[in-house]
Amino acid sequence: MKIQSSVPDAIVVRSTGDISLEALADILQSDGAGDVFTIDPQQTFYKSTTPPSFVELVSALPWWGQLGAYAVGTVATGYLTAVGASLWKNQKDVRTVVSERLWSLAERIIALHPFLPAHTKIKICFPGQDEHFPIFLNLDCTNTDYVALQIAALCYHAPVLEAFMLDPVFDPALTGWLEVLGDGSIELFWQRKTDLERVSMVFRPQPMDPETNSG
Repeated sequence: MKIQSSVPDAIVVRSTGDISLEALADILQSDGAGDVFTIDPQQTFYKSTTPPSFVELVSALPWWGQLGAYAVGTVATGYLTAVGASLWKNQKDVRTVVSERLWSLAERIIALHPFLPAHTKIKICFPGQDEHFPIFLNLDCTNTDYVALQIAALCYHAPVLEAFMLDPVFDPALTGWLEVLGDGSIELFWQRKTDLERVSMVFRPQPMDPETNSG
């Protein structure tokens, strides 16, 4: 099992104390994926009677952006805008329009899910203003296709999210969190530092020239 606190160009896997590090390694680092997933051995423990349980997959926004590679534009214009919210979760041919690396990540997340406590949240994360509290997207692990679509949406919006985080408007008291909407938009929520009011910003897919995605 490859364990270290951080590594460039990789996903750092952080977890709560109720998660087996060996299980994380067996599933996420199998088949030569040890260079992609780095297990953080410093787990988080809570003294609460109903403590939270999570697995965080943390990497920088540019890394998430490049994970989508060539297919992100197709996903955004084809799936994230053309189908209704009720149908979006039920797409069965997502694998044909996302990068192999993105699909492999979705497969590993689905494979990991049965080995976790029922209330465990699997989160896609990237560093915010406080390195100890990354901005996160709670994944809905309905199936591999839907997990892949959620990650693809983050990949697509990564550049504009990165730019927005430099804007003075984004002034979180602690951190922020994301929700993927039915049309492929992403909504970023945070509590303003000045008055702790919850605010949000929606980032929508931009129309692209069909020739851009040809070939």
